[in-house]
Amino acid sequence: MAGDEYEKKKTEFLREAGEAFDRMMKEDQEQMITFDQMEDRALEVGGKLERWLVEKRLAEDARQKTEGSQGCCSQCRKPLQLAPTPKERRLRGRTGEISFQRQEGYCPSCRKAFFPSGSGVETGR
Repeated sequence: MAGDEYEKKKTEFLREAGEAFDRMMKEDQEQMITFDQMEDRALEVGGKLERWLVEKRLAEDARQKTEGSQGCCSQCRKPLQLAPTPKERRLRGRTGEISFQRQEGYCPSCRKAFFPSGSGVETGR
């Protein structure tokens, strides 16, 4: 990621983190009386921030993998025909659903469509 783009994303993250902090420390204080209520709010706010970070990372990975790359079929290794626009994908993460864009490829030889991912998004699960 280029320096300017990195700084832009970092600034965006700090804004998101600031909003998370405000939700935890400023909003609805009268509704967070018990420890359990405070912990629930912290988990909710932290989960939202975690999903944001993972979505941005997935988007950056997809952008890097598709720049100037046509991709190959994982079965026959022939070049793919890529869809003109990326399609939305969803994964269920530990803190909820995460959505991201992925370029869809079609192999004319195998007559299969799939989402090539280079080294891939592996969940480890």
